[in-house]
Amino acid sequence: MTRFVRSVLLTTSLVLSGTGLGWAEDAATTCDALAGSPQDLDLPAGVMGVDFDDLDPDAAVEEACLTAITAQRSERRFHTHLGRIYAKRGDYPKALEAYRLSHSRGSAVAANNIGAMYTRGQGVPADEDRATQYIRKAANRGLTHAMVTMATRARTGQGMQASNRLSVFWYEKAYEAGNATAANDLGVMYKNGHGVREDDTRAVELFTTALRRDPNNSMAAYNIGNAYETGEGVPVDIGWARAHYVLAFNAGDADAAAELGRLHAEGIGTIVDPSAAVEWYSRGTAGGSLSATVSLADAYLDGSGVDVNPAMAQSLYYLALDLDPNDEWSAYIDERLSAVPSAKTDDESKLIE
Repeated sequence: MTRFVRSVLLTTSLVLSGTGLGWAEDAATTCDALAGSPQDLDLPAGVMGVDFDDLDPDAAVEEACLTAITAQRSERRFHTHLGRIYAKRGDYPKALEAYRLSHSRGSAVAANNIGAMYTRGQGVPADEDRATQYIRKAANRGLTHAMVTMATRARTGQGMQASNRLSVFWYEKAYEAGNATAANDLGVMYKNGHGVREDDTRAVELFTTALRRDPNNSMAAYNIGNAYETGEGVPVDIGWARAHYVLAFNAGDADAAAELGRLHAEGIGTIVDPSAAVEWYSRGTAGGSLSATVSLADAYLDGSGVDVNPAMAQSLYYLALDLDPNDEWSAYIDERLSAVPSAKTDDESKLIE
């Protein structure tokens, strides 16, 4: 993708040096490819667009979008693309102006992005109610990302009254539109009985759909692994649970490493292997998993799979506290910290005295 972007940028000066209809068509192609959102329903068929993180707000790309706007004034998408360029530069007033024009012509992405600007206070005062209004418009215009955002807002009460039923409504719409995240999150709602009748079998079906739609959906892989370990919605199958935890970890879920470590530590579906458990806990700790970090600290404090090392245990417990644990985790960590013996040697104590 990087090579493609660079190659198009290198030819932009040639694209804009032409004249006539071909010039305008090439400018539109450049603008779509290098500034369009992959989620934009207005993009021509076959055009992938570029994620915001990868968008390069190069002046030549801006010029291509301005040229496209001049040649095709009725096309709202180029104003959306231009807004993304300005937003990436941090020029929020210009971004807002471009988005508002595109939104007035019915753009879903522009409506969503205005909502995001109200959420973050970019170019406008932060206003969650206004943000919800714009994101709802984007969702009603068919943008699945906005549908998922509306579902999350309804579930958490962000910018609107909390409602699990409304959350399920939006997750269902996004799921039916083919969104993988919505499939997983809707599965969680069924698993917990939030807004719908609890149904573990339906939950696993949705987790499986999410993983099929997106093989890198770490949350779906983790949830399937948990289902096979606990037998909720499917028969217990520890081997299949372990396989899905590995999938989840490889897709970026550090908490899955904690689960894999626990399976080895407790001998679930395998022999008890504290050393293997420590290896997984270490991987999870490196990825920022609270549970893996605490488990690794416990291992160093108890000498399970590693030599007893109070200083290392203490360091890991403090690291865990920096990961913003809830009250239950905090209480456990404080209890374990109180059990850590002094790591000072006799010589160190004499020096301190």
